[in-house]
Amino acid sequence: MSTKGAPSVESPNQAAAHPERQRQTILVVDDDFDTREMLKWMLRTEGYLAIMAENGAIALRALEEIKPDLIVTDLMMPLVSGEQFIRALKGRPELAELPILVLTAFSGIFGSQAVAAGATEVFEKPKDLARLVRTINRLLGQAGP
Repeated sequence: MSTKGAPSVESPNQAAAHPERQRQTILVVDDDFDTREMLKWMLRTEGYLAIMAENGAIALRALEEIKPDLIVTDLMMPLVSGEQFIRALKGRPELAELPILVLTAFSGIFGSQAVAAGATEVFEKPKDLARLVRTINRLLGQAGP
């Protein structure tokens, strides 16, 4: 469980099943607790190290300490929206090339704005977890199951 205002880290419990992913870190930024828990479970099952942040402000602070291999972010969040978060990342040279997967319930115009801000890809909030895993694996350059 995370402490409010601090990112939480979840180590992979099945790293032996996916040794190639053992060191890959994914920062998940979403204000919805249930979504974070679902993604933490899914990423851990796939052998990734998952770091959870409940909003863009917390994620920006976490990025002062960590450099993930991928960021998965929501768009509609308090304090710092997903679009503001993406623009802030793209403004930091050391993070500008980091792939960003936007996970949102509002893909239409908001998805287009996210891509314009610098998101690598937009994915509608999970209806198909297997497809989400394949998308994450592809963005990280992994061969998926």
